[in-house]
Amino acid sequence: MIARAVWLLLAAALTLMTEGCVHVTKPENLSPSDFVGCYRLNMTPWKPKRTGGSTWDVTPPVAIRLTLRPETAWGGGYVVEPALGAEATNHHSPYWNLKDETVNISWTTGFTGLRMKLIPTTIGLKGTAKTFSDDGSYHESSDVVATRMPCE
Repeated sequence: MIARAVWLLLAAALTLMTEGCVHVTKPENLSPSDFVGCYRLNMTPWKPKRTGGSTWDVTPPVAIRLTLRPETAWGGGYVVEPALGAEATNHHSPYWNLKDETVNISWTTGFTGLRMKLIPTTIGLKGTAKTFSDDGSYHESSDVVATRMPCE
């Protein structure tokens, strides 16, 4: 009886210690089809914080669907589209690809945008987003967690 109580206390403590943690999974033989589906995006604020101006050009939809439809405008991989009722953005032909077991997602207006580099986790994907601009003036970054969701 005491051993069972100790076991339950240890299990509860371990659960509390790991709650909120996102565990990275070790990828093996991944293919693009492993990532097709919907994800809710959670991003930290851009750092350093942009002074002046808006951030519409570096803001992705709050939820996305990774597809296997070829993206042809930029030749970057597969189409990314808004999902789960998220509004479309002013980006032209967002795309994603899988390279070296990393999911790379890009949104661009043609002049500015953002790129995400994400790795698989137990709940979806996590990594970093970085802004870019044709004149080199954007240098922000943000931590990203993309939680896999049913596409309903």
